[in-house]
Amino acid sequence: MGFDTMRSYEQFMEQTFSRARTRSSDSDKIKRQDSCMFNSELRQEVHTQPQESLDSSRKMRQHKPSSLSPAIPAFQAALSKWSPPPSPGSASPGTPQALPEVAPARTPSQIANSIYISACAGDFQGMQSAITQGASVNCSVLVPGIFETFKPAKSGHLSPLAGAASHGQLGSVKYLVSAGAEISPSTTRSASSPLHQACRSNSLAIVKFLLEHGADVNIDNAYKVTPIMYACRYSSSEIVSLLLQYQPDLSKVSFIGSTALNWAVFPGKVDAAELLLRAGGDPNQAMPDGNTSLHCAVLTGNASMVKVMLQYGADPFLRNEANETALQLTEGHVGNEKIVAMLKTVIAMCQQRRR
Repeated sequence: MGFDTMRSYEQFMEQTFSRARTRSSDSDKIKRQDSCMFNSELRQEVHTQPQESLDSSRKMRQHKPSSLSPAIPAFQAALSKWSPPPSPGSASPGTPQALPEVAPARTPSQIANSIYISACAGDFQGMQSAITQGASVNCSVLVPGIFETFKPAKSGHLSPLAGAASHGQLGSVKYLVSAGAEISPSTTRSASSPLHQACRSNSLAIVKFLLEHGADVNIDNAYKVTPIMYACRYSSSEIVSLLLQYQPDLSKVSFIGSTALNWAVFPGKVDAAELLLRAGGDPNQAMPDGNTSLHCAVLTGNASMVKVMLQYGADPFLRNEANETALQLTEGHVGNEKIVAMLKTVIAMCQQRRR
């Protein structure tokens, strides 16, 4: 009985699905009233052109939509249009006018350097500006290498007036003197005076101006060197002659015990040495080691200098601390035949007089 029931159920299912397939295959009779394809004519047109529809669909699938975003500009083009953001001090929509930039306050040392540099360069506006900001015309500025006698050269403090004289700036010198600058400052203010520096720069006009305005011709610098000593080493004979008109003390010695005459002998300044000897310079004044100007002249091998010394009374019999005369210093030195001959001649003449 169970078998008959199952068989009847299978037949029922086969008939039911068979009728359903028959209804779904009848495409001409299907009409969806809730669809946009209810119109049978439109539906027929679509079915009559299957190939065109297929080609159109393929073209639509192959077509790539254009980019909606704008093209990205090149880097250089973008850079040329770029501008930096406004600074806090510049004008902005909320600020009717840009705020003025405030310069940082300058220190007294910076102001002093400013007037010194301006004086050396002959910059009158720079000097006036520095004075307006509070710079003193007698300030002191550290300057490297002003004492060349030492190796390496030593630094020292100079006043603006001394700096102007160092660089031959006559206009700056006149301006600073009119503004109250000290012509002969102490070594605490200026390690070397304006007159020293004018002699060192070989500036005749500045030397003359300073002397006419009361410069001390015997003033010492930090190493007890006088202006006439500098003039004998660095200046022309005209400056030496001008200084001698103000009667400097030619017996003064520097910190190493050298006189102005020694300062003329070592660089071979024969004209300057003769001017000093005419003005009363002593050729027999000895240095701490006992060497006189004649000894020094022999050591340099300058026959013309030796001749001048002998003409103005140099004593060939004087001995230094090593117990050497000027003639003995020539021994063992080739090329001093002329000097030896002059010394022997003078010695012979002196010996004859003593007899």
